[in-house]
Amino acid sequence: MPAAVLAAPQRAPRRARYLIPQGTPHRREILAAMTLLAVLASLLFAQVTLGLAVAFHTTSKITRWRPVWLYVPATCGLAWVLAIGPAAALAGLTAAPRAAAGMLAGAAADPARLAHAAVPGPVPVFPGQFPVALILAAGVAAVMWWLDWLHTDEWLVPAPRPGLAGVCRRQLTAAFVQSGGVLTRTGACLGVARATGRPAAVPWREAEQGVLIAGSAWAEVSASCFQLAHAAIRLRKPVIVVDLAASPGLAHSLAGVCAATAAPMQTFGAAGPGCYEPLRWGDPARNAALVMGMIDWPQAPGQARLGWQSCLADVFAVAGAAPGDPAQAVLDDVATLLRPGALGARMERVPSYHPRRAALAERAAATGARLAAGQAEAAFVAGQLASLRASPLGRWLCPAPASAPAQRISLTEVVRQRGVALFSLDRAAGGRAADIIANLVALDVAGVYTGLRRASIGGDGLAWFGRCETLGPPALAGLAGLGAGAGLVTLLATTSPAAAGRLASQAGVLVLHRLDDPALAAQLAVLTGSHLVPAAAPGTAAAGAGAWDGGPAAVAGAAPPGPPSPPAPPGAAWAPVVSGEALCALGDGEFTLVPRGAAGQVVPLAVRVPARIPAAVRAPIPASTPGRQGQP
Repeated sequence: MPAAVLAAPQRAPRRARYLIPQGTPHRREILAAMTLLAVLASLLFAQVTLGLAVAFHTTSKITRWRPVWLYVPATCGLAWVLAIGPAAALAGLTAAPRAAAGMLAGAAADPARLAHAAVPGPVPVFPGQFPVALILAAGVAAVMWWLDWLHTDEWLVPAPRPGLAGVCRRQLTAAFVQSGGVLTRTGACLGVARATGRPAAVPWREAEQGVLIAGSAWAEVSASCFQLAHAAIRLRKPVIVVDLAASPGLAHSLAGVCAATAAPMQTFGAAGPGCYEPLRWGDPARNAALVMGMIDWPQAPGQARLGWQSCLADVFAVAGAAPGDPAQAVLDDVATLLRPGALGARMERVPSYHPRRAALAERAAATGARLAAGQAEAAFVAGQLASLRASPLGRWLCPAPASAPAQRISLTEVVRQRGVALFSLDRAAGGRAADIIANLVALDVAGVYTGLRRASIGGDGLAWFGRCETLGPPALAGLAGLGAGAGLVTLLATTSPAAAGRLASQAGVLVLHRLDDPALAAQLAVLTGSHLVPAAAPGTAAAGAGAWDGGPAAVAGAAPPGPPSPPAPPGAAWAPVVSGEALCALGDGEFTLVPRGAAGQVVPLAVRVPARIPAAVRAPIPASTPGRQGQP
């Protein structure tokens, strides 16, 4: 995951502009005269058009509908014109103007005729103006709306209300997603935007920079993560799931999606049956680094950690040159080689034709001497590995039985077969063993995709880490170093405020459910971008100040997102696109989507829509699962 990027490019705000500049002499008098002449001309020659234009403009003001609604009366007028014929429509429109022009011409020739003019009854020519007047009035109302928009500062333009089209779009989008349509042209759909009814989708290109899904309720966070994994499986991307929360029904739901897409699936957990052993092959230095992450070094005697990585690298090098029993777990073999004299005895089994036997023998002798001198440290490391292997989860860190090779889980094979691997690690039951295996998987994922990138092999996939707050710095650093070049979407899910605040600035996409921590909400609000609001609005920066000066970022101690925005104009101030209060007020099933790329568009309020999972193998979902309520 890269450094933070802007949620949207900043630009200078649009200021109000006037067709007649405000500094023009006698501007008000000119406008008053022009308005009076326009009204008098309309009363004489286009009475129906004037009345309809006033009605349409008033409707737009009251309802705050987008001006696109004016297509409705304009279309009705066009259909009416076509029904009666253009000639008849134009004759009806010009009947009243001709009568008014005739009366004015007669009055000009003989002014005395005005004294004897009778007041006419209902003018029969008015209804004939309606077909063309509907079209003209819609155009006049659109021009009046544009003038209002042009004469108003950008931050003072009232937000339009969603209309009938938005409601219909929301219903159609929700129905499409519920039926299983989790894919869009560029990403994965998590729900529906409340305001527009459009899909609230995570774009794959920005997701490769890392996705963080955070909230206070794990059920909602997990549901959004599964939706993203569902979309990845539908695209036959390799998917690796590390579930430290033991989410109920997750294995059955993943199996249902895999069955629908013919994707192979393997499961690792306390009950088996998958066997996971990433240390049997690979570079000795890499394997040594993986084992270093399994040791609880704060409990080690003295300065035991110093030099142990090179020591373990020598142990793996000797074990690779002279392999032991293939049915024995690698961790058990390593623990055996840490005993005094065991490494030297194994070195004698290295064949003489080994290309680097002499150098390896010299290193093995030095390491063997160190192990003999520091037997307490060696016993501590061996005991740590034995304790891990004795745990319910650690007993599956072993080779698969010869009779069931399909139980062997290799992330390289998962990527090659474009399958799914689920590591069901119940941290509440597994304790530290679950954390160790989660970090082991994270480092293994980083190693596999780093190798693909170095080989210039185009790769893709998704790695989902639930309860990611348990991942150690080395594991997170390995995932962060991948970037977009490896094609991997790293999905981190957490309900921990500390972890969310630490990881949010590094993620390319944020999916934020309801937050209970106001300080965290204020910090994450900064990352949603900024927009101008009236200076009197609550929670904004001081008028005329730069971006975020004294705003939520200063309160939360967060850095401003990217280069500062231009100074706010008088009467306005910068504020987050989504405020911290709004993040804390999200309801069940609601979330905020923040794609932080240059072309990303923040969705302030979206409603999660769960997609259908094949019912044949789907586990029943409890009725109280959050997210089932409030669907559009």
